[in-house]
Amino acid sequence: MPKRTANNGSFKPGNTGRPKGTPNTTTKATREAFQLLVDRNFDSLEKWIQTVAADDPHKAFGMVMDLASFCVPKLKAIEVTGTMTMPTVTVNLAPNGGPVPTSE
Repeated sequence: MPKRTANNGSFKPGNTGRPKGTPNTTTKATREAFQLLVDRNFDSLEKWIQTVAADDPHKAFGMVMDLASFCVPKLKAIEVTGTMTMPTVTVNLAPNGGPVPTSE
């Protein structure tokens, strides 16, 4: 039996691996299978969620969000740093654009 060497996590020369953002084959197949399950049972799922919602709307909402996590990609929050300058805006509230009346 040939001696096994430790995998150091690198690819062989010339193999760059999967392109960034491409799911592996198992993940892709699992998501497609789950989507098919949801598609084929959509009417039943809707009835089940409505049945749960009659007793516990919060739980039904959680069920919908759990299902969505398999079908809709999650978005990550981003943080924007830096400074922003706003221009000064002057608003004249005097009638006909004349001078602003004073209360003296």
